[in-house]
Amino acid sequence: MDNVELQPEMKSCRMGIPTEKPCIKSCKLARVKRANSEEYQCLAIDKFMNIMNNQKKDIEVSVSAFYSAPKEVISEFVNKNPSNIKLLKYFFHLGNTRQNVERANYLPDDVLFSHIKTSWELFCKHRNSSEGNIENYQSFLEIATNHFIQYIRKEKISSLLSLSTNKEIFGLLEYIAEMEYIEPPDENIQSEENSLLALLGIIEELSENVKKSDDTLQKFLNDQLHYPFLKELNLNDLTDLERIEKLNQIVDVSIHGTYDSELKNLIKLLKRYNREILNHDLIPLSEREFLDYLMTGNIHNLNQTLEYIKLTPLMDIIDLISIYESSVVFKDNLIYICWLFRYEECIHAILNHEMFSNELLIEIIYYNYGHWILNGNDAEDYFSSFTLFISPEKSKQILIETEMIKADLNFALFLFSNLDEKNLDEFFVELNDLETTVEMFCRIFMMLGDKKMEHLFLKNPHLYSYFMNKMKDFKNKEEVINFLTKYEKTLMQIDKIFVLSDEIIERFQHTNEIPEPNTYSDRLFGILNELIKIDNIGLGIKIFENKGVFLHREERDLVQKIVDNPYLKSHIMEKMIPMDEEHSKESNSDFLLELMLEVNQNLAPKLVEK
Repeated sequence: MDNVELQPEMKSCRMGIPTEKPCIKSCKLARVKRANSEEYQCLAIDKFMNIMNNQKKDIEVSVSAFYSAPKEVISEFVNKNPSNIKLLKYFFHLGNTRQNVERANYLPDDVLFSHIKTSWELFCKHRNSSEGNIENYQSFLEIATNHFIQYIRKEKISSLLSLSTNKEIFGLLEYIAEMEYIEPPDENIQSEENSLLALLGIIEELSENVKKSDDTLQKFLNDQLHYPFLKELNLNDLTDLERIEKLNQIVDVSIHGTYDSELKNLIKLLKRYNREILNHDLIPLSEREFLDYLMTGNIHNLNQTLEYIKLTPLMDIIDLISIYESSVVFKDNLIYICWLFRYEECIHAILNHEMFSNELLIEIIYYNYGHWILNGNDAEDYFSSFTLFISPEKSKQILIETEMIKADLNFALFLFSNLDEKNLDEFFVELNDLETTVEMFCRIFMMLGDKKMEHLFLKNPHLYSYFMNKMKDFKNKEEVINFLTKYEKTLMQIDKIFVLSDEIIERFQHTNEIPEPNTYSDRLFGILNELIKIDNIGLGIKIFENKGVFLHREERDLVQKIVDNPYLKSHIMEKMIPMDEEHSKESNSDFLLELMLEVNQNLAPKLVEK
C-alpha cells in the first residue's frame, strides 16, 4: 500500500482489507486516494496486479478480488492499460470454472473476442506442431470447453458475433465445433443460459449476418459438416414455431445463391432436424381436429398438423381443401401452414397437384414473397428460388389457365423456365398459336437485360436450347432474328458447359470426399484441361460451381487463383501436355502437384514479381 493515504472512517471488507465506502454499490472493495493526488485508485485493481508483482502469497487474494469486483471494475481494469489483458489468462487458469466464465460474460466484447481468437490461434499452432506438450498452451477455453459453452450467455455469443462478419469470427465457432461432445445442460441453470440456446444463438446470428456477407454463412455451414457436434445436436426442447422459422430462414438465404454440394447437404441436414423434432412424442391428429385447426386458427401443435398432412392420402387433402377453401379463415390458415412448412415435400405435393387451385397457389406464392422481403432477402432471388418447388406440369397449367404473363411478367418468366421439353410442346399446342407465342417471348426477352437473361439461361439451359430450335422455324420474323443474333452464341455456350459439367462429375465420381494427394492433382488437371477450352472461363467456373463440380470451396478458389494469375495461367498453357500424348497424365499430375504447393504457399505472386 505504498504512497496510498487511507481516508477516515475505514472499514474492513470480507477479505480483511481496510476500505472506504465502496465506490460502486455492488463492490466488496473500495477506492483509496493516493497521497498528494486527486486520483483515486481502485483497490480491487491493485489486488489484481499483485500477481504481476510476483507477490505469490497474494495470488488467492488477487483471484478472489477478480471474482468479487463488479463488471464496471473489470472493464476499468482492462481499459486502464492494454497490458492488463495479459493477466486474464492467469485468472482464467485459476479457480472455479463457472466463476471464470461468469467473469468472461462481463468482459468487453472486443477484449473477450480478441482473447478467444488469440487463444484459438495459439492452440491450433501448437496442436499441429510436433514439439512441446499441448497442455502448456491451452487457455481457459481449451481447459474447460464444455463449461464455457454451458455457462456463457446466449446474448454474449450473439454480441461477439455482431463484431465481425469476416473469417476471423470463426476462431470461436471452430473451437465450439472441435468439441467431441456437449455436456447436458445443468438443471439448475436457467434456460436462457443453456448450451442449446447458445448454439441456436449462433445460427440465428449467422442467418442475419449472411445478408451482409455471403462468405460468412457459406464458410460456417460448410465447416460444420466436418464436425460431429452438429449431427448430435438435439433441439427438441426449443419452441416449435421459432425453431422451424430460424432453420427455414437459413435455407431461404442459402438456397437461391451459388452453393456447392456441401451446402446442399447442410440444407438436407436442417430439414432432418425438423423431421426429428416434429416426430418427437407425436400424438396422432384426427381429421376433425385438423379441420378445426384450419377453420379456427387455433393450431396448438404444429408437429401434429404436419404429421397429419404427411400421413393422409394426398387426394383426401385435396378434396378437403376444395370443399372449404371458400372460407376466408380456412384459406388464410392453410396459406400460413403452407408457408411455415414451405420446404416439406408433402406440401410441394399438394401445391403441384393438378386439382389444387391455381389461384390459391398464386396467393401462397405471393404470401411467401412478402415474408421473403420482410426477412431482408433480395426480391430478385425469390421467384428463382421458390419456383424450384413448382413442377413443370403445374408451371404449364398456371401459364395456360391464368393471366400470369400479363399480371406479373417476372414470375411468368421463371414459370416458363421451369418447363421441360414435353411441357413446352404442350404449352405451345394448347395455346394453339405457336408463331404468335414465339414472337411474344422473343419481344419479352429482348426487353430484359443481359444479366437477367443469363440468369434465366442458367436456370434451365436445355429448355432454352430447345426453345431456340423452335425459333429457327420462324427466322423470317424480325423479333426472332434479333433474339438469335443477340443470345444464340451465349446460350449454346451455357448449354455446352452444362453438358461438360455432367461429364466431369461422372468421370471423377466424387462423393464430397477429398481424394488422395496422388489422385487429386489428376482431378484438378481434368477440370483445368476442360476449363481452359471455354471462351468465358468466369462463366465456366460459375456453372461448375452451380452444378457441384467442385468438391468444396477451397477447390473452387484454387482453380480461380490459377486462372486469375497471369504467371500460373501462362505456366499451365506452356506446360500442360495434351491428354492424348503418352505419359501426359503422370506429367501433368506432377506439374500440378507442384503448382498447388506454390499456390498454397502464396508463391505465385512472388513469381510474378520476379
